[in-house]
Amino acid sequence: MLTIKEAIGHCVKQWREFKNVKQETLALELGISKAALSHIENGKTNITITRIEQIAHILGIDLLQLLSTPQQLMHAGKKTGDSPDGVGNTENNAVNNEVIKLLQEELQMKNRQLDQIMSALNKCLSS
Repeated sequence: MLTIKEAIGHCVKQWREFKNVKQETLALELGISKAALSHIENGKTNITITRIEQIAHILGIDLLQLLSTPQQLMHAGKKTGDSPDGVGNTENNAVNNEVIKLLQEELQMKNRQLDQIMSALNKCLSS
């Protein structure tokens, strides 16, 4: 099973390649080294939401698009033959399903944390 870092990194790499942007170019626009971008794409480093938003902006897509691979979006919009990166649809679907599952789990955890924060704030306000 992929970690969230690996899933996001996979999507970043797929979009970067789909948009024909070199690693060096994206890294330069982000103000980071090519090695740092490689670590993001390979899921070897934590990435902030701010950085994810920067990447999406540079690639000309929105945040939600970035969290889906281009092949997934193409497949949803129309039936296509080969995917842009030559990776088979079965592999892409498996990765996309993992990304979706991980993001859903993360969202559930964040919702529980938000509920706890709201509860604590309500207690504070009622005191």
